[in-house]
Amino acid sequence: EQCSRATPGRSHVVLFRLWRAGLLKHVISQNVDGLHRKSGIPASALSELHGNIFVERCARCGFEYERDFNTICRGGFTGRNCERGRCGGPLRHSGVGFGDDLPEKIVRRAWAES
Repeated sequence: EQCSRATPGRSHVVLFRLWRAGLLKHVISQNVDGLHRKSGIPASALSELHGNIFVERCARCGFEYERDFNTICRGGFTGRNCERGRCGGPLRHSGVGFGDDLPEKIVRRAWAES
């Protein structure tokens, strides 16, 4: 609940301003609190290595849903389903658990942008 109420700090705002000015291309973060997105940095300019507590991802098609509530739950599946087309796949929170592998797609993007 504390993360849901958290607001971007000075460092998040500075990074956003650098990105907006074209001086920063991409942010690679291990934080799961969603504050980089809340600051205004779009998901397309962000690699969240450990996930984001406000993002659910379809286990079938990979489509992401950004929520205004914490999606972390036991077992990974949130009980909601993908609404994209006829997919209907189960949604999982995007957080990476202790001992789990980092998402390969996100890691590849982070390496490419670094």
